[in-house]
Amino acid sequence: MLKLLDLSSNQLTELPKAIWKLQNLVTLKLDNNMLQKLPAPIGRIGSLRYLTVSKNALISLPCSLMQCKLEHLDLSTNNFNHHKENLEWKQHSPWDCYIGSLSHLASKIVLKYKLFYAPNVIPWTLVEFLDNANMCICGSPVVNDMFYRNKEYVLKDYFRVVVFDNNRTRTVAFECYYCSPKCFSR
Repeated sequence: MLKLLDLSSNQLTELPKAIWKLQNLVTLKLDNNMLQKLPAPIGRIGSLRYLTVSKNALISLPCSLMQCKLEHLDLSTNNFNHHKENLEWKQHSPWDCYIGSLSHLASKIVLKYKLFYAPNVIPWTLVEFLDNANMCICGSPVVNDMFYRNKEYVLKDYFRVVVFDNNRTRTVAFECYYCSPKCFSR
């Protein structure tokens, strides 16, 4: 049962999306690497309390991190860009969010109710699809990634202790995916 994982100073450019399967992980140290993004499923690690990603090249954070109950987050010495994006529901009807393929609907149920799945139970392509699913800001699973935007949030509103040195407003762009028009307008 792994509780602490220190991957600091390994010249990592990517973190595997399957990191979320470490469900007992409390501390994750990713300092001094070359990470530009954290995988969206990282927010599924319900036990994660300490995350350090200083001295990387991060430009945004996955919105799923807001679902974690982090006590300590170190984001110092990264490349967070602050640019506003058009915040309108673009070229899609609200129904596009709700109506999907049968695999999308089944995937939402599996993720929502945290049902067990494995390659020996369902096809490996579906396992990979489920493992890569994003999370909405409300915590619901999002299997359709067409509703996405970068949105800035004030870190102190979501995390208890934040180490951050890049700007005075302490805001960071989060990569957000949405399950509905209601969540999109939050």
